[in-house]
Amino acid sequence: MTSPDDLRRKRLLFRSWHRGTREGDLILGRFADAHLAFFDGAQLDRYEALLACGDGEIFDWVAGRAPPPPAHDHDVTRLLMRFQYTSPALTAHFEKPSPPRGERGKGEGGNSGAGSWHHPLTPKGEREKNEKGGEDTGEIPCT
Repeated sequence: MTSPDDLRRKRLLFRSWHRGTREGDLILGRFADAHLAFFDGAQLDRYEALLACGDGEIFDWVAGRAPPPPAHDHDVTRLLMRFQYTSPALTAHFEKPSPPRGERGKGEGGNSGAGSWHHPLTPKGEREKNEKGGEDTGEIPCT
């Protein structure tokens, strides 16, 4: 027989993956997949209250654009804010993140910066191809 907490976890997991925005689904769904099984009853309460917040608010907290309000500044929210949304295998495939805003487009010698900056999600192989004369469309190849 399934315990009440197990049923609750299943409902919370479903709600986490069905937020209404794809971004919210990915943020909260992946977090729930990784952590819900280990939450006690009190943490499940806090997570359920967190799900009542809008996706925009949660995204701002996760992105560091705004601190969570005192009512949501607890262990579950801090765990969500520290959660890594990319696998190590994926991040090893990509180079460093984009340069600061003031540095974008500044190439060596003051030129337009052609080949000096690429979108942070462009795979290394595509960057090398683009720097050797291929056209940079800004799109991520589907391979």
